[in-house]
Amino acid sequence: MQFVLITGLIRERRHWGEFPEKLTGALPGSTVLALENPGTGGLQHQPSPLSIPEFARRLRSSAGITDRRGRRVVIGFSMGGMIATSWIEQFPDDFEAAVLINTSLGRHSWFFRRLRLANLLTFLRLGSSDEAATREQLILDLNVNHLELHDDLLPTWVGYHLEAPVTRVNALRQLLAAALYRGRSEKPPIPVLLLAGRQDRLVSSTCSQDLAEAWGVPIVWHPTAGHFLTADDPAWTAAAIARWLERSATP
Repeated sequence: MQFVLITGLIRERRHWGEFPEKLTGALPGSTVLALENPGTGGLQHQPSPLSIPEFARRLRSSAGITDRRGRRVVIGFSMGGMIATSWIEQFPDDFEAAVLINTSLGRHSWFFRRLRLANLLTFLRLGSSDEAATREQLILDLNVNHLELHDDLLPTWVGYHLEAPVTRVNALRQLLAAALYRGRSEKPPIPVLLLAGRQDRLVSSTCSQDLAEAWGVPIVWHPTAGHFLTADDPAWTAAAIARWLERSATP
C-alpha cells in the first residue's frame, strides 16, 4: 500500500514531521510518497498555481502517477485535502481511498468558517513580517494546540523557512486558489475518511462536519488537536487511518 501525502497552505513536505514514520509503523509494509506543492520546499522558485485543479495536475505529473497500479491512498491536509478532492475528480482511477484532514470546500461551507475572521490580524502580521522566527511562531500558534510541542517544532520550522522561504506572491497565489475552490457537490467515487480537530482555531471544525453530512462519509474527531492534526498528534492520526482501513478492508 502506498500513501500519497499532500500538505497545506505555505507548508512543504518536511512539515509532515513524524507522521510518515508513524503511518508506516501503524501499517507495516506500506510506503509513503510525500509530494511538494509548487512554490514550496524544493520547488520554492516555481510559481504556485492559481487554481486547485491545476495544483492537482501538477502534483500528479510530478508523482509520475498514470493509472491505478498497486494499492494507493491519498492523504490531504487542509488545502491538500482540496487538491486531493480535485485530483480524484479529474483522475478517479488513481486512488482507492482518500483521507481528508481538516479541509473545507467553498460549495459546502461559508468563507468566514473556512478562515476564521478573528485571525485576520494574525494574517496581516504574517504578511508584513520578514523575521522567520516571528512568522513561524504565529503559524505554530494558529495550527498546533499542544504547547509542549512548540519548543521542538519552532526551531525546526524556522530552519525550513530559512532554507526554502515561500514568497509572499506564492503565498497569496495559494491562498487565492484555496479560497476560490468550490469542490464537488457529490461524494468522490471512492471511500473517504474525514479527520478533524475539535479545537481547530484556524478553520472552523464545522467545515469538516459540513462535508461529512453532504457526502455521507465517516468523520473521526480529535478532542484537543488544532488545525495541523499530524503535527499535534501524529500517532493518533496514523492509528485512526489504520483502524479505518482495516475495518473497511480498503484498499
